[in-house]
Amino acid sequence: MPKRWKSVVLSATAAGIVGATPASADPGPPSLNIELNTIEPVEDKCRLTFVMSNPDKSTIDSLKADTAIFGSDGVIKRRLVIEFGPLKPHKTSIRAFDLDIACSSLGSLLVNDIVACMPDALGDCLTRLELSSRTPVKLFK
Repeated sequence: MPKRWKSVVLSATAAGIVGATPASADPGPPSLNIELNTIEPVEDKCRLTFVMSNPDKSTIDSLKADTAIFGSDGVIKRRLVIEFGPLKPHKTSIRAFDLDIACSSLGSLLVNDIVACMPDALGDCLTRLELSSRTPVKLFK
């Protein structure tokens, strides 16, 4: 290859490398945030108040979580399905649930699975969950 052509080929290759941009990773759908905000005794029950955030542009009609309640001794006290929906788009909401358990006996709550996440186009809602707690009771998946 003549010297002049080598120069053109090298220049074109260098320009292609410099001008190339890496493919941006798809960030995927935004997280669905659920926080156990308060636990408080109400008569002979324990009220759990959750704060949920849906940063997505889509309404979540139903978000049902198969949940296990562990005592402070680590033993499962109860399993129940909690309905966190509906959640409006770009909105923070609260939900309160009363349990027939003394608040002092609660140790942690496990979101074992998501049994309903509607509409189906939302994808794998369990993976999207970001859980936190402002109480001594741990919320985890």
